[in-house]
Amino acid sequence: MEIILEYAVLDNFSIDTMLLVLSLKTLKFPICKKLVVFSSILGTVFACVSPFLVVSGAMGVIIKVLVAFIMCYIVCLSIVGAIKLLGIFLAFTFCFGGMLIALFSYLNIPTSTGILNTYVSSIPIGALLCVAMAFVYFIIKLIKIVYRRQNV
Repeated sequence: MEIILEYAVLDNFSIDTMLLVLSLKTLKFPICKKLVVFSSILGTVFACVSPFLVVSGAMGVIIKVLVAFIMCYIVCLSIVGAIKLLGIFLAFTFCFGGMLIALFSYLNIPTSTGILNTYVSSIPIGALLCVAMAFVYFIIKLIKIVYRRQNV
């Protein structure tokens, strides 16, 4: 697997940051920018190192979820808060990933190619980040609508 490190860092850092902030906003947790950046850096380092780990299947998923939990714990510094944040963070991550798979399908890009070769594909990294920002914007609007209806 070939990884262009600059793309991996830019992609993972940006998307981890956006998804963490979105998750924090959803739970109405305070947002500490320094902790979000530190947590995103941890996620980015793991994403760059993970292709070299010789684990697969359930163990690979467990390790990824554990890293996501550590990222959530760094941001909120509470076990209970980290568990809540992890649930929301994973839900948004799965939603965003599903949206990318749907987008790849619509553009006739084989999903395995789009997912495995994100950093060497013909898809510009800027386009991927624009899709991520649109996703975050849409979810934030939905969250505001839900909270507004709860307060009525």
